Amino acid sequence: MSPDLKEPLWLKVRGYVLWIVSFAIGVLALFAAWETVRIITPVVVPLDPMHTTEYLGQTRLISIISFFALGITWLVWYILLIERYTKAKSAGILAKQFGITTLIQAIIFGLYYIAPTVVRWLA
Repeated sequence: MSPDLKEPLWLKVRGYVLWIVSFAIGVLALFAAWETVRIITPVVVPLDPMHTTEYLGQTRLISIISFFALGITWLVWYILLIERYTKAKSAGILAKQFGITTLIQAIIFGLYYIAPTVVRWLA
């Protein structure tokens, strides 16, 4: 078998393996993003002691809308990502795409860990 035929196959296999790794980390990043929204939402909506029912409804609405938006964005991102990973022309391009995705996930985790501190400062 010539090396030209083996390299695209290995790139495709590496693409699938890296997609699985990105997907596993991405699920955790999605839950971290959801938790970050849950932590930050009470700061965004001001609490009026005379209207607690409206406050709870507003925070619930913001949470549901953001959960839906984050979930759809995450799903579309990973559907497109498998296409990009498996169609990469070289290992360098594949590594760059994986690095960008991992950086985005690291930023989401960073926000998740910073959010409680920011909420305490603003409260």
